Amino acid sequence: MFFWKILLMRMTKRRLKYFLENSFECEEIIERGSYQMLCEVHKSDEEIKIAKATGEDVEVIIDIMNTALLLVPDKSWYCTDGEDFMRRHIEEKGFTLKAIVDNEIAGFLTVRFPGDDSDNLGDYINLRKEEKQYVAHMESAAVLPSYRGMGIQKKLMAQGEEFVRETEYKYLMGTAHPENVFSVNNFLKLGYEIVAEDEKYGGYPRYVFFKRCEANAS
Repeated sequence: MFFWKILLMRMTKRRLKYFLENSFECEEIIERGSYQMLCEVHKSDEEIKIAKATGEDVEVIIDIMNTALLLVPDKSWYCTDGEDFMRRHIEEKGFTLKAIVDNEIAGFLTVRFPGDDSDNLGDYINLRKEEKQYVAHMESAAVLPSYRGMGIQKKLMAQGEEFVRETEYKYLMGTAHPENVFSVNNFLKLGYEIVAEDEKYGGYPRYVFFKRCEANAS
């Protein structure tokens, strides 16, 4: 392990990305659970900036979604959204956050306010119709493969919660495929509970998560 750590520290960023994505030996290290540590050797000094996305970011965000879909072990783990959906969820029906590392959008999170939409997850916690107006969905998130291992998805979700706390929304909800342990663990680490397991998005299995959103003290 020490040999690999020294080798990776001597690589340029471009060569490091290629190595992590193509080396058989690195795949073995990843399987032993050390991928995050090796990434942090290079990236711990890189600042992660979280900001609200704008309409100018939509094309890049869609590219990140499509890249994530290509790389997941099972296509049922991740569902992509179109350009119209993303533009509505920049400001109108919610908001989208972007994580910027080294002047590049490394990942994103969309927070959706479903309101009266039929897929409002508030039904899973038996909310009344008027209460479902205060549900916020942690709708979609993805991180570029070259920036994984930095905790970006968790940071995006935590910042998303902070923005929601400044609003009238009280119920944070989201979904993840039961076998997508990274997304499931991010929800659990942030204090969400699994309230249901159901088929969503055309018949794909999903855990449904819930967390009460406590407003920030004024």
